[in-house]
Amino acid sequence: MIAKKIPKKPDVADNYKALAEYIAAAKEPGEKLDKFWISNCGSGETLGDLELALREVYAVRRMKPEITDKSYHMMVSFRPGEKDHLSEKDLKDIASAYAKGLGYAEHQYVAGTHINTDNFHMHIAFNKIHPRTLQVVTPYRDYKVLDRVSRKLEKEYGLFIDNGMSQTGNQGPRLSPSARDYEAQTWQESFQNHVLQHRKEILEHINGAETWQDLHKIVAEYDITLKKRGNGFVLVGPDGQGMKASALDRKVSKTALEKKLGSFKPPITEAGEKKSLPAKRRYKRRPNMRHPAMSPTWRRYLNMQKPVHKRRSFFQRTISNWKLFLLSEAYKDPMAMVFLIAQQEFLHMVFGDDKPTPVSKLAAPALATWREAGQWANAKSLNWLAASRSTGRGCRIDDKGNLIVPLKDANGYMQRVSIYAPDGKRMQIGNVKARGLTHLIDSRKQSDRGPVIFT
Repeated sequence: MIAKKIPKKPDVADNYKALAEYIAAAKEPGEKLDKFWISNCGSGETLGDLELALREVYAVRRMKPEITDKSYHMMVSFRPGEKDHLSEKDLKDIASAYAKGLGYAEHQYVAGTHINTDNFHMHIAFNKIHPRTLQVVTPYRDYKVLDRVSRKLEKEYGLFIDNGMSQTGNQGPRLSPSARDYEAQTWQESFQNHVLQHRKEILEHINGAETWQDLHKIVAEYDITLKKRGNGFVLVGPDGQGMKASALDRKVSKTALEKKLGSFKPPITEAGEKKSLPAKRRYKRRPNMRHPAMSPTWRRYLNMQKPVHKRRSFFQRTISNWKLFLLSEAYKDPMAMVFLIAQQEFLHMVFGDDKPTPVSKLAAPALATWREAGQWANAKSLNWLAASRSTGRGCRIDDKGNLIVPLKDANGYMQRVSIYAPDGKRMQIGNVKARGLTHLIDSRKQSDRGPVIFT
């Protein structure tokens, strides 16, 4: 399970009533309310008691008029199929465990579970003000609490063990917020990602360094320059991206290195000049999502970025990263369209979101172009589509209500997407000659014949 806080938008006032009614109504497209309950309110525990319970909650909240943020909203996402293993009592106990972990065991809260095809999830809205002491509780480092409680509950209820902080202890540090932002904005691998991929061998070599020059030679082999900045050290890449040295390991912190090697000394030559050491494992720009058919498109992007292209149009000059290039190519290159949708699926997979939401706004304009200019064909039978439009794991619905089905080869690489319109038409985008492509439709295995494979 994945538990996360849903932050309040800075431009939206705290409105607990609207939040509670949102949980009770399950207003998102395709969602419906499964279970609903109220805790620590004398007015009752059921959906019919919500109106009186809200009056009770607001009676407490009015005792703290100076506090503007009085609500804590969180969501717990479960894996497909786990709904069948959890009773109503189990769900209430799970919500209670999170309440206890966050310090809200005695606080008023409403909770509800929503069903949206494979995406079974729970919303919990806490009143941050204690009903008796009137103390305002804001959890410290709540992300750690949510992770710890989730891992405990997974073992207790026999649920799928999701990747969390407790599972990454042996995998080294995670990407910094700035590196994650870089990859999200460019869809290219960050310098920090490059460094962390070689973390183990870098640290092994650093342990054997006896002088500062030894250390500079070691990091230079990985296209890294160690520099002094402020009160610490930073590792800098050839394009100016950087990361704190201590983020690699505490052994590379300024205190640890100067204790071992003495006062910092920059790389020097015999003549006393700074030198640039050759790198054996260079940091190169490359997509953070790989695909065997991506090389020609990636080479076109790199060629366009070369400074020799002085006659590039203004539009071409604005294409400063892989993400923008892929978006521009998606209008004319069918495989670029496939890569674009594959990237969206990649992001959903990374962040643990299997919800069949509408296709991202990034892909929508390019998809509209293909819908208007592409070749539509009659599908043999779409009688099943009405009841299963949103059940396919990884499927998306575009802005016109068409079903987008990603089709993959035996190695799991997306090769084509099929668009199915409500009127019974279909269109293929991508490698239309590929054979043997499949897509898993019924990932919850609700069919008595087992999972449904779409081919």
